[in-house]
Amino acid sequence: MPPGVAESSVLDQLLVELQQRGGTKATAMPPVGPYMHGPDGLWSYPGLERAVISTRVRPRGLAGSIPSRANNSMNPLYPYLTGFVEGTGTQPDASCDDCPTPGPMKNCFQTAVFGRYCYQTRTLDITRMGQIINRGEFTDLMIWNDPIGGPANAPGAAGIVYPNSAPGNINLNNEVSVRFAEIGVAFQNKLMRQIWEGNPTNNSAGGGYREFPGLDILVGTGKRDAVTGTACPSLDSTIVNAAGQDTAQLVDTLTYTMRYLKSLATSTGLGPATWALVMREELFFELTAAWPCNYLTYRCVFQTDNSNIQGSFDMGDAIAMRDAMRSGNYLVVDGVRWNVIVDDALP
Repeated sequence: MPPGVAESSVLDQLLVELQQRGGTKATAMPPVGPYMHGPDGLWSYPGLERAVISTRVRPRGLAGSIPSRANNSMNPLYPYLTGFVEGTGTQPDASCDDCPTPGPMKNCFQTAVFGRYCYQTRTLDITRMGQIINRGEFTDLMIWNDPIGGPANAPGAAGIVYPNSAPGNINLNNEVSVRFAEIGVAFQNKLMRQIWEGNPTNNSAGGGYREFPGLDILVGTGKRDAVTGTACPSLDSTIVNAAGQDTAQLVDTLTYTMRYLKSLATSTGLGPATWALVMREELFFELTAAWPCNYLTYRCVFQTDNSNIQGSFDMGDAIAMRDAMRSGNYLVVDGVRWNVIVDDALP
């Protein structure tokens, strides 16, 4: 690992394992262009300026905030202590009478099914590597703005495709580097959506393609023990339907939901926790447009002469609060900042 990198990524570990195994795999696929340089190359036109500007819109989302770790356990079981059964018996009348018997402990096992996703690089004719047309072709081209996102510890979804040990940009003069970058883009586009939409019912019959359960499945109700099939209601997610609500009502719904989750984390001994709200950028801007007005006057309503009067606030304070939340990507609830993660792949 290079200096300054504290923890290797999953891709780093995979690269080490592949280097140790070695070996080759024959391919029946013919070489597939385009190539970067040489005859008919993408960047072989004479006289090009050095700077190359990328217009690819890089995906942002939850994938960039979820840590990835290697695991060789193919059937992991995660145990939960789900509470205690109600006891039996009554309090004794006499000192020698039997006392009530406390109820036994309960548990529930959950599992996480792994997915299998694969892409292959375009076949490369090694005799084309390093070719140029003539001295009019420049090989010092440099991409100004990284189209993928840099190393695994960078923001966004870059951690899906880049090991920490890899350079943070694409070398347009290296045919192999470009082909691996194409693989990275394919994985990035696929896994960004799979985090939400992954569903094992889409698996191929032969096992070549498998999807892990996405958040649309994991965040739900009706949880059951992975071994016995027994219902585990204490593991059910908190689902709140805010369909049809205006901005003021949505502020109220989010406030109460976040209060409940924070209280639940404290009561179960899981606090303090790291919280984040994941949403589309459009929703974040709509919320922050109305959030300060609702927050600064929250519950400041009183009735007089059959009229509801709402407390006033300084518009400058509201604008400053709105701009601060947008620049810092957060919402304020009960004086606490809740980080907001903008996700472009959110359904």
